[in-house]
Amino acid sequence: MLELRALVYDVKPSIIMLCETFTRDDISKAFLQIDGYELIVRKDGKDTANGTARGLLIYCRSDLKAGEYEDPLLDEFTECAGLQIQTTNLKAEPLKIILVYRPPRPPF
Repeated sequence: MLELRALVYDVKPSIIMLCETFTRDDISKAFLQIDGYELIVRKDGKDTANGTARGLLIYCRSDLKAGEYEDPLLDEFTECAGLQIQTTNLKAEPLKIILVYRPPRPPF
């Protein structure tokens, strides 16, 4: 988290989407906090041995109007999460961004 925070403070991205975060139930939300950013989505890796791998995190700058994008189709995938951001044009549909982790294929 120290390296991630240092990178974020240096680059100042609007959105941060991470795969293979290795988060699990015993890691607090406070530990994952990044100043100036809201943790929109947290999906811990629960489908692996002891829940010790995988995991998704999505952060968005605090000044953006963002929330989790929920769609029944996303529930069909184990490692998938969505974010929606309301643009400045309030009449427009929110911008929807999907994060999908695709594990590497095993060697043949």
